[in-house]
Amino acid sequence: MNFVYDIILNFSCNNLYYDFYEWKSDDILINVKKIPILKVSSNTLNDFINYEIEVNKDFLNNVCGKSLVSKKEQNKYLYICLLSNSDKTIGVRFSRNGKMIGISSLIIDEEKDCNESILNNKLNNIKYKKNKKVGNKYILRDDFFKKEYLKKEIIEIYKHNSVNKLRYLYYEYFNKECDNSYDMYKELINSLNNYDDRHNYLYKLLKVIW
Repeated sequence: MNFVYDIILNFSCNNLYYDFYEWKSDDILINVKKIPILKVSSNTLNDFINYEIEVNKDFLNNVCGKSLVSKKEQNKYLYICLLSNSDKTIGVRFSRNGKMIGISSLIIDEEKDCNESILNNKLNNIKYKKNKKVGNKYILRDDFFKKEYLKKEIIEIYKHNSVNKLRYLYYEYFNKECDNSYDMYKELINSLNNYDDRHNYLYKLLKVIW
């Protein structure tokens, strides 16, 4: 098993993958002194980035306790490792039952070193199960949380039958009027599938007005 030494990982977003340039100042960064790295196929790497993943016991046992972090947090990060296809490297964290509970990008220089370290290694065939798709691949971190906020607020407005608020948001986004509450609600919710600048405007409106 190959190891990498002295890298920074960020599991603050749980199963949501974001490039290191979207890390926030209040994220909890982990200084990992030693961690195993496994070479995997590009398909496997993409699955871990885009889906909720569950690995088997053999894989867990293989990585259990192989990483070194601070003594205070050693037990918290028993099941972590790096996965790389030699072009991209990610850090992953698992629970005791094999569910992936964290994913991290790497700082660019550290990722480059990781990619080079396993360039000539054989592929590891990890047995895993794909569950629900995560779905943040094409949306920036700030926009993702704004989107979730908008979705929650629109649902609450509809549930409370606040027709005027719903009509106002609908008009501001679509620049047209509608008299059917359900149609307005569904169209606004469906529009979030393609998040754009108009949604950012709705987000600001909700934050300022309500």
